[in-house]
Amino acid sequence: MKNETAKIRFRFLSCILLILAASLLACALAGCSGDMSGKTDETDPCTSAAGEVTTAAPENEFPLIRNGESLVRVIRIDSHSSDASDVKTAMKIRAELEKYASSKVVITTDWTKDGTHDAAVPEILVGNVSYAETAEVASALHYGDWALKRVGNKIVVLGFSQKSLDKAAQILISAIGASAEKTGDVYSVALPFGELDQTGTYDASLSAIPVCEGTGEVTYYDAGDGCDELILGGATREIYDAYIEKLKTSGFTEYTSHTMADNFFTTCYSDSYTLNVGYYGYESGIRIIIEPFSDKTLIGLESDNKYEVVTTSTLTMLGLAFEDTSGTIKNNGLAIIFRLTDGRFIVVDGGFNRASHSTLVVNTLKDLASEYASKTGGVKVAAWIITHPHTDHNGIFMKNYPMLSSNGIKVEKIILNFMSETELNSSYSTYAANFSDTQSERRAQQNTYTAAKALGAEIVVAHVGQVFHIANVKMEMLYTLESIAPSTIHALNTCSLVTKMTFTDEKTGRTGTYMSTGDATGVALQLCTKMYGDYLKSDMAQVAHHGGSSWGNDAGTASAYREMLPAVVVWPAGTAGYENTKTATRNAVLINTGTNPNFKEVFVAGWEGSVTTLPLPYTVGTGKQVLTIKS
Repeated sequence: MKNETAKIRFRFLSCILLILAASLLACALAGCSGDMSGKTDETDPCTSAAGEVTTAAPENEFPLIRNGESLVRVIRIDSHSSDASDVKTAMKIRAELEKYASSKVVITTDWTKDGTHDAAVPEILVGNVSYAETAEVASALHYGDWALKRVGNKIVVLGFSQKSLDKAAQILISAIGASAEKTGDVYSVALPFGELDQTGTYDASLSAIPVCEGTGEVTYYDAGDGCDELILGGATREIYDAYIEKLKTSGFTEYTSHTMADNFFTTCYSDSYTLNVGYYGYESGIRIIIEPFSDKTLIGLESDNKYEVVTTSTLTMLGLAFEDTSGTIKNNGLAIIFRLTDGRFIVVDGGFNRASHSTLVVNTLKDLASEYASKTGGVKVAAWIITHPHTDHNGIFMKNYPMLSSNGIKVEKIILNFMSETELNSSYSTYAANFSDTQSERRAQQNTYTAAKALGAEIVVAHVGQVFHIANVKMEMLYTLESIAPSTIHALNTCSLVTKMTFTDEKTGRTGTYMSTGDATGVALQLCTKMYGDYLKSDMAQVAHHGGSSWGNDAGTASAYREMLPAVVVWPAGTAGYENTKTATRNAVLINTGTNPNFKEVFVAGWEGSVTTLPLPYTVGTGKQVLTIKS
């Protein structure tokens, strides 16, 4: 009897053990944790809220949503504003998840108090966030590549350019939609690991650029005119120097280098691309401008600047104020002509889109060259600078440019840097009130390109740090729209080129400096102050935007003037415009000896037909101004 009882107990225990073993095996096959405590945990993939055994995601899948509940959060870059393109990309990913989640999906930034992140928390990392997992993926990419990668409990969505990032994001978004499964009224989404192991190249030009090690955040900007810009944060001068050496061992040849204050610039080129690489001391950052290689991207060395002296150097400012058909006086417009000692010219802008202005420009060029043009082969403009495409500046290129060729005036190159279509669209949508209309700037840009082609002039896209050596002038490019990137441009005047010119008298060796500001806004000039400080010091300076609005930043404009401290101020406005704006705080800084102890003279452009001529390098008291009076 005892033996029989023992047998029954043994069989009973054996059955229990078999049942337990089968249960454990079933759980193991389903990816279960093996916890048999009977506790219900909504995060346990083997149980439901009711404690019933459910089917778990296989071990080769990344669960994003289970029974309507989001299991991940989206991480974006903290330092970027909500209207930044990469932040919008992160929001698109969240929006896709929320199609299948029963509640809001968390989106937050990469900021933490101690700078660390929990590797165990499931997250989707969008863009170049400050996570070790993102850095790991980034280390294997070139700047034009994209990646969708799983690293532990993180999904990394990365692309150094916005287009590349959008490519990776779109693949993820498509995968989410394809993997969504509905049970009853709720969805579950789990992505196969194979979907999260993808890389590719979106932009061949960016992928051709070696990665700069040791920097922080990388931001892409569409710089226009076929140029791309990469902005690398968290850099040092040592990192910059090491990167230049890396470029030289990666197939690039160093062309020029230049230093302005705490900023260092190098131009390198290969068979395919030209790079303008700058270290910006004030922001501890590196900016790389990439453009397809051509001869025009190499602007000439000082050693190439061979010329014969045939005349003296002068500055001529044209009066352009006029009364329109409604009786409104237009006090602005800019046209300044520099005669070089080899007889050629540099022209800055060209007045309104007005035949009388274009005629004045043409006749002045011919008059200034009349003594020697027959010996030098005619009237030649070595460089025509368009500071920005407002029609009181590039008006001659709107429809009157045939006057140039019909009068025998040869334009060798046009120097500019215009907004890209992407930036135009962004600016218009964000700051519509600051633009005259949504098409005038596009027309002005396109007409300039059309005029260049018709005139046989080479288009040269200017970049910060470049130095043009043309006859007796050294022309340094201090500011372009690439300097302000990636901020959305709030007014077209913020694109205005800022250039410092140094003129040399070959006979005496004496030099003089001139600051050309075009219509630069307070934002642009404040950035120049941060970048250059007293490197802005100039003997002569053109007052920005005709003395008019700084577009909301008078202090920024004044800060630059306090560094320039010129003896001579060139004021491109009508006399009424000058009188109305000379006492404005931003302008008084220039012509008040209390704030500018160097100030001696001011020259005003005046009414249409007025001409101001100053010899260069300039000596105070030697200039000639003839102001015509409105009849």
